[in-house]
Amino acid sequence: MKRSQYGSWVEVAYRYYARQEHRYGKYRRHFARKAAAQAFADAIRGRSIQVRYREDNPNESVVLEQDLQMTGVLQTG
Repeated sequence: MKRSQYGSWVEVAYRYYARQEHRYGKYRRHFARKAAAQAFADAIRGRSIQVRYREDNPNESVVLEQDLQMTGVLQTG
């Protein structure tokens, strides 16, 4: 978790398997409050998450907020 005068950032490094190779990516999320950032970091630590990647370029990947919500890592409201 990184802090700035504008809030806190949580950066999640992840590994995924595509086309018979391990690949790596990062997901970064901003929080206005440190407590919310810490809660997110605690919730995601050690969890498996959905990673989506492009079929034509598997090095391009993304983690969608809707997938994080479905796993309970990201709370709404």
